[in-house]
Amino acid sequence: MMQLAPLVIGGVLAWVASLSLSVEAAKVALVRPFASRAETTAVRSSFDSWRTHAPCNTAFTGAATLFLVYSQDLAMNPEAEAAVNDIISNFSAKTETWHSCFENVTVLSAGL
Repeated sequence: MMQLAPLVIGGVLAWVASLSLSVEAAKVALVRPFASRAETTAVRSSFDSWRTHAPCNTAFTGAATLFLVYSQDLAMNPEAEAAVNDIISNFSAKTETWHSCFENVTVLSAGL
């Protein structure tokens, strides 16, 4: 039986993600939206709990993508752009064990 322990990650439905990433799946996406300047500051640290409670187990063989979605225009907010660039840079360097849970990180700017 699959363990159903919810994870808290800055408002993201991490519990759903943990269910999806704990089973074998062909394609999985996790979306981390952020909008305000306060959320821009928090987005960098919102994945800290994954150091202890990874979003996948070692048996996960699916292809998961982490989407960082900024509700406004990233080009208009240097702080938001810097936050996403830090996350992508760390992901590319594979500095955290949870990075192996994701095939890639994609950034979207909704421009609302």
